[in-house]
Amino acid sequence: MADYYFDIETTGLNPKEDKIITIQYMELDKFTGMPKKEMVILKEWESSEKEILEKFREKFLNKQAFDFVPIGKALEFNFRFIIERNNSLFDDNYISYRQLFAQTPSIDIKPILILINSGKFTGYQNVLGEQTYDSSKIIEMYKNKEYEKIENAIKAEANEFLIKYRILRKELPKIQEKFEKGEISP
Repeated sequence: MADYYFDIETTGLNPKEDKIITIQYMELDKFTGMPKKEMVILKEWESSEKEILEKFREKFLNKQAFDFVPIGKALEFNFRFIIERNNSLFDDNYISYRQLFAQTPSIDIKPILILINSGKFTGYQNVLGEQTYDSSKIIEMYKNKEYEKIENAIKAEANEFLIKYRILRKELPKIQEKFEKGEISP
Protein backbone atom coordinates (compact mmCIF):
# COMPACT_ATOMS: atom_id res chain seq x y z
CA MET A 1 0.00 0.00 0.00
CA ALA A 2 1.36 3.42 -0.94
CA ASP A 3 -0.10 6.51 0.73
CA TYR A 4 0.32 9.82 -1.07
CA TYR A 5 -0.45 13.35 -0.04
CA PHE A 6 -2.32 14.60 -3.11
CA ASP A 7 -3.60 17.98 -4.25
CA ILE A 8 -4.02 20.17 -7.31
CA GLU A 9 -4.14 23.89 -7.98
CA THR A 10 -6.41 25.39 -10.62
CA THR A 11 -7.18 28.74 -12.21
CA GLY A 12 -10.72 28.61 -10.81
CA LEU A 13 -13.54 26.36 -9.65
CA ASN A 14 -15.12 25.37 -12.98
CA PRO A 15 -13.37 22.46 -14.70
CA LYS A 16 -15.15 23.24 -17.98
CA GLU A 17 -13.63 26.74 -18.11
CA ASP A 18 -10.58 26.67 -15.83
CA LYS A 19 -7.45 24.57 -15.98
CA ILE A 20 -5.15 22.64 -13.70
CA ILE A 21 -1.88 24.47 -13.11
CA THR A 22 -0.25 22.02 -10.68
CA ILE A 23 -0.61 18.44 -9.56
CA GLN A 24 1.36 17.68 -6.42
CA TYR A 25 1.95 14.48 -4.56
CA MET A 26 4.27 13.11 -1.92
CA GLU A 27 4.66 9.55 -0.72
CA LEU A 28 3.93 9.16 3.00
CA ASP A 29 4.88 6.53 5.52
CA LYS A 30 1.70 4.55 6.04
CA PHE A 31 2.27 4.21 9.80
CA THR A 32 3.39 7.71 10.74
CA GLY A 33 2.13 9.98 7.96
CA MET A 34 5.64 11.43 7.63
CA PRO A 35 6.96 12.14 4.14
CA LYS A 36 9.03 9.32 2.66
CA LYS A 37 10.19 11.36 -0.32
CA GLU A 38 10.22 14.95 -1.50
CA MET A 39 7.00 16.39 -2.86
CA VAL A 40 6.65 16.27 -6.64
CA ILE A 41 5.00 19.30 -8.21
CA LEU A 42 3.95 18.89 -11.83
CA LYS A 43 3.79 22.44 -13.19
CA GLU A 44 1.70 23.49 -16.15
CA TRP A 45 3.88 26.55 -16.76
CA GLU A 46 6.92 24.32 -17.40
CA SER A 47 5.10 22.21 -20.00
CA SER A 48 1.32 22.19 -20.42
CA GLU A 49 -1.82 21.08 -18.64
CA LYS A 50 -2.04 18.14 -21.00
CA GLU A 51 1.50 17.00 -20.19
CA ILE A 52 1.06 17.17 -16.42
CA LEU A 53 -2.19 15.19 -16.70
CA GLU A 54 -0.39 12.65 -18.86
CA LYS A 55 2.39 12.29 -16.24
CA PHE A 56 -0.24 11.89 -13.52
CA ARG A 57 -2.04 9.18 -15.50
CA GLU A 58 1.21 7.31 -16.22
CA LYS A 59 2.21 7.37 -12.56
CA PHE A 60 -1.08 6.51 -10.90
CA LEU A 61 -3.77 5.15 -13.19
CA ASN A 62 -4.14 1.54 -14.27
CA LYS A 63 -2.23 0.37 -11.20
CA GLN A 64 -3.39 -1.88 -8.41
CA ALA A 65 -5.92 -0.13 -6.18
CA PHE A 66 -3.57 0.25 -3.21
CA ASP A 67 -0.51 1.35 -5.23
CA PHE A 68 -1.78 4.93 -4.96
CA VAL A 69 -3.93 5.89 -1.99
CA PRO A 70 -4.51 9.65 -2.23
CA ILE A 71 -4.72 11.47 1.07
CA GLY A 72 -5.86 15.07 1.13
CA LYS A 73 -8.54 17.62 1.81
CA ALA A 74 -11.52 17.98 -0.57
CA LEU A 75 -10.36 15.12 -2.76
CA GLU A 76 -13.64 14.86 -4.63
CA PHE A 77 -13.07 18.36 -6.06
CA ASN A 78 -9.58 17.31 -7.19
CA PHE A 79 -10.83 14.09 -8.75
CA ARG A 80 -13.74 15.74 -10.56
CA PHE A 81 -11.41 18.44 -11.92
CA ILE A 82 -8.88 15.87 -13.15
CA ILE A 83 -11.58 13.78 -14.79
CA GLU A 84 -13.19 16.75 -16.57
CA ARG A 85 -9.90 18.29 -17.73
CA ASN A 86 -8.45 14.94 -18.81
CA ASN A 87 -11.55 14.01 -20.78
CA SER A 88 -11.65 17.38 -22.53
CA LEU A 89 -7.96 17.18 -23.52
CA PHE A 90 -7.62 13.49 -24.46
CA ASP A 91 -9.94 11.71 -26.88
CA ASP A 92 -8.27 8.34 -26.42
CA ASN A 93 -7.62 8.28 -22.66
CA TYR A 94 -11.01 8.75 -21.04
CA ILE A 95 -11.10 8.58 -17.24
CA SER A 96 -14.37 7.71 -15.58
CA TYR A 97 -15.51 8.88 -12.15
CA ARG A 98 -15.63 5.25 -11.11
CA GLN A 99 -12.07 4.58 -12.28
CA LEU A 100 -10.53 7.50 -10.43
CA PHE A 101 -12.73 8.05 -7.40
CA ALA A 102 -15.05 5.15 -6.67
CA GLN A 103 -12.48 2.40 -7.21
CA THR A 104 -9.57 4.21 -5.63
CA PRO A 105 -9.25 3.96 -1.86
CA SER A 106 -8.63 7.42 -0.47
CA ILE A 107 -8.57 9.37 2.78
CA ASP A 108 -10.16 12.81 2.82
CA ILE A 109 -9.81 14.70 6.11
CA LYS A 110 -12.22 17.53 5.24
CA PRO A 111 -15.32 15.82 6.74
CA ILE A 112 -13.39 15.03 9.93
CA LEU A 113 -12.24 18.64 10.28
CA ILE A 114 -15.84 19.80 9.80
CA LEU A 115 -17.04 17.42 12.54
CA ILE A 116 -14.32 18.66 14.91
CA ASN A 117 -15.52 22.18 14.08
CA SER A 118 -18.97 21.34 15.53
CA GLY A 119 -20.31 20.51 12.07
CA LYS A 120 -19.64 24.00 10.75
CA PHE A 121 -18.07 24.47 7.33
CA THR A 122 -17.01 28.03 8.09
CA GLY A 123 -13.61 27.99 9.72
CA TYR A 124 -12.97 24.25 9.42
CA GLN A 125 -9.63 25.02 7.70
CA ASN A 126 -8.32 26.42 10.99
CA VAL A 127 -9.14 23.33 13.06
CA LEU A 128 -5.95 21.76 14.51
CA GLY A 129 -3.85 24.76 13.59
CA GLU A 130 -4.45 28.01 11.79
CA GLN A 131 -4.22 28.01 8.01
CA THR A 132 -1.45 30.44 7.08
CA TYR A 133 -1.63 30.23 3.29
CA ASP A 134 -4.40 31.66 1.14
CA SER A 135 -5.10 29.37 -1.79
CA SER A 136 -7.36 31.99 -3.39
CA LYS A 137 -4.24 34.08 -4.02
CA ILE A 138 -2.71 31.36 -6.20
CA ILE A 139 -4.90 32.40 -9.14
CA GLU A 140 -3.56 35.96 -8.91
CA MET A 141 0.01 34.69 -8.53
CA TYR A 142 -0.48 32.57 -11.64
CA LYS A 143 -1.77 35.55 -13.64
CA ASN A 144 1.29 37.53 -12.50
CA LYS A 145 3.61 34.60 -13.32
CA GLU A 146 4.81 34.44 -9.71
CA TYR A 147 5.60 30.76 -9.95
CA GLU A 148 8.03 30.62 -7.04
CA LYS A 149 5.34 32.09 -4.76
CA ILE A 150 2.91 29.42 -5.98
CA GLU A 151 5.40 26.69 -5.13
CA ASN A 152 5.98 28.20 -1.67
CA ALA A 153 2.21 28.34 -1.05
CA ILE A 154 1.85 24.72 -2.18
CA LYS A 155 4.61 23.64 0.20
CA ALA A 156 3.08 25.60 3.09
CA GLU A 157 -0.31 24.02 2.40
CA ALA A 158 1.22 20.54 2.31
CA ASN A 159 3.11 21.09 5.58
CA GLU A 160 -0.03 22.34 7.34
CA PHE A 161 -2.03 19.44 5.97
CA LEU A 162 0.55 16.90 7.16
CA ILE A 163 0.50 18.31 10.70
CA LYS A 164 -3.30 17.92 10.84
CA TYR A 165 -3.17 14.48 9.25
CA ARG A 166 -0.58 13.20 11.74
CA ILE A 167 -2.62 14.55 14.67
CA LEU A 168 -5.73 12.77 13.37
CA ARG A 169 -3.80 9.51 12.78
CA LYS A 170 -2.56 9.62 16.36
CA GLU A 171 -5.71 10.79 18.16
CA LEU A 172 -8.66 9.21 16.34
CA PRO A 173 -7.80 5.61 17.26
CA LYS A 174 -8.06 6.70 20.91
CA ILE A 175 -11.78 7.32 20.39
CA GLN A 176 -12.20 3.69 19.31
CA GLU A 177 -10.23 2.51 22.34
CA LYS A 178 -12.47 4.55 24.66
CA PHE A 179 -15.56 3.19 22.93
CA GLU A 180 -14.35 -0.40 23.32
CA LYS A 181 -13.65 0.19 27.03
CA GLY A 182 -17.17 1.62 27.48
CA GLU A 183 -15.81 5.05 28.38
CA ILE A 184 -17.89 6.67 25.62
CA SER A 185 -21.08 5.49 24.00
CA PRO A 186 -23.08 6.41 20.91
